[in-house]
This record gives sequence, structure tokens and C-alpha cells, in this order.
Amino acid sequence: HVDVHRQVQLLGQGRHPATGMQAGRPQHVLEHSVAEAGDSLLGREGWLEQRCDRLRRTYRHRSEVLVDALDACSGGHLRVEVPRGGMFCWAELGPELGDSDRLAAEALRDGVAVVASSAFDPLGAPGRAVRLGFATSPPDRLAEAARRLARAARRCATTPVATSGPIAGTGAAGPG
Repeated sequence: HVDVHRQVQLLGQGRHPATGMQAGRPQHVLEHSVAEAGDSLLGREGWLEQRCDRLRRTYRHRSEVLVDALDACSGGHLRVEVPRGGMFCWAELGPELGDSDRLAAEALRDGVAVVASSAFDPLGAPGRAVRLGFATSPPDRLAEAARRLARAARRCATTPVATSGPIAGTGAAGPG
């Protein structure tokens, strides 16, 4: 019989549930894997692998829903592929859309939050892609988000990019 209450109590005290050793001891003393600790806590072997398999299937399905919906409604303005793993995918912008900061701002007007690639550039330089999260939203919301993002992309494609005057958000003058 596994005493889950005692093991949780040990964890709360910064102790390893299987050995009772204080956290911070040399690594060789605490060589139990996360899976083994989980097996011990839950009294069920293989729980971590089962959980990870279920999450992989869920994330895969959600990413496919998002990508398929964008392919169907973006009119070629966005190119996105189902990722091999993870919780995000990247949509590359067609040249008619301007930079990713512009699309992110337009998408936000429609209630869709995406992350412009400039957020990942060390200097914050404008980019040509947006990061899309799919892990926490159910498929129906992802499909709706894709429709709204496509609508924002169409607005960007039909609205000329400013080529003179201040560059939005920088205070710097553009060419002109």
C-alpha cells in the first residue's frame, strides 16, 4: 500500500518521496526519475508515459485543426505547417502583409493574440512570421481564431504599408 499522504508531506518539506532525503543532497542520492516518483506517488506504473502520449495526441489534433483552418481561409496570405511537436506553430506571412508586428496588431483588433517574430529577435527587428499557440484552446476556438486571423491578414493585404513618416512604435522616420 502506497502512503500518498506521507509522500506528499515529504515533498512539501523538500524531501524526496521515495527516499525521504532532504532536497539539495548530492545528485547520486536522488537518481529517481520523475516517472518513478510519479509511479510511487500515484501507485500506478507508467502514468507519465500515458499522460505524455495523451497530450501528444491532443496537441497534434489541435495543431492540425488550426493549420487546416488557416489553409482553408487565409487565401494564401499565411503559410503554416503542422509542427512536429510542441505547443506552438509558426505562420509565415506573404509579402503583401507587411511585417509581423502589423499583423499581430490587426489580429488583436479581432480578439486574436499572436506573437510577432520581432519578440524573438535580439534587437526586436520586424519579422515575417507570427507564433500561434494551440495547446490550451479547444478545436472549435482554434478554428474561429484561424478565421479571425485570416480576416486580419486580408485587411493587412488590402491596406498599403506606410512608406514615409514615422515608423510605428519607434519614433524613427521612415524613408521618404
